[in-house]
Amino acid sequence: QGTIGGVYAEMAGEPKAVAEAIREHYLPEGGDDPLPRSLLARLIGVIERADKLVGYFEAGLAPTATRDPYALRRAAIGLVRLLSAEDEPIPVPLEAILNQVAEGWECLPPHLAIRKETVEAVRAFVHERIEGMAEALGASRAAWRAALAAACTRPLVQQRRLAAALDALRGTERGQAIAAANKRVANILRQAGVEPDLAAGVDPELFRAEAEQALWQALRDLEDHWPEAPEAALEALATMREPIDRFFDEVLVLDPDPAVRANRLALLARLRARFLQVADVSLLAERRGLNADS
Repeated sequence: QGTIGGVYAEMAGEPKAVAEAIREHYLPEGGDDPLPRSLLARLIGVIERADKLVGYFEAGLAPTATRDPYALRRAAIGLVRLLSAEDEPIPVPLEAILNQVAEGWECLPPHLAIRKETVEAVRAFVHERIEGMAEALGASRAAWRAALAAACTRPLVQQRRLAAALDALRGTERGQAIAAANKRVANILRQAGVEPDLAAGVDPELFRAEAEQALWQALRDLEDHWPEAPEAALEALATMREPIDRFFDEVLVLDPDPAVRANRLALLARLRARFLQVADVSLLAERRGLNADS
């Protein structure tokens, strides 16, 4: 393993790429260390760190606030740096890597079944490290929280670009307006006990205001021309500001008529779910008296 492992591999006649990967896969050991030069070494480094995190967490050896004897925080930071590197993108989401590692524990000796709770705990642990590294990764904590709260998973290198785009939007008046509207939608749905739903059934026949129809049409147009790139999708979502603002200015969501009320909640559930396909934009809303990065 490591430097000496690479030397032995060369002496044993292994291909140069294999020897180099053995030599470099421990990198980065610290926050400022260079990354491995080869993609093979980086992939091995990703697998080794993910495997270590899953195994130690399953064994009940997760770090505490005061103790981290197995350097699991360092392993998570290294994992983040490898997965977020732009020069050799690894196009696999963190969640997929952790799930694959967990399956490996079950398929190979000692055939240990990793609990879903363990994988989720590791994912949350890595996300905490990302927030701590936010500035080094090129975006604010608020932007990273919003990106990581998306309903879908994507490679961390894509999340990094999205977080930067969220920061750019967050710094504009339009961005704060759309964030505040999202927060309002989220609060209404939560209080009504309604979950975001991309397939929520909306009946245009139950619309009572032009603003309802306008928001529904804007949402349908967005769904019909949904961009694949998350940054483009975010920009498309930002254009929803006007119909959303008009809806809240002219429409009482919790109408006395149960059918009308349910239909309006379904419209908001569908809208909220569409935003969550990209990020939880509501987390970008600035809170008075608090640092938005807190």
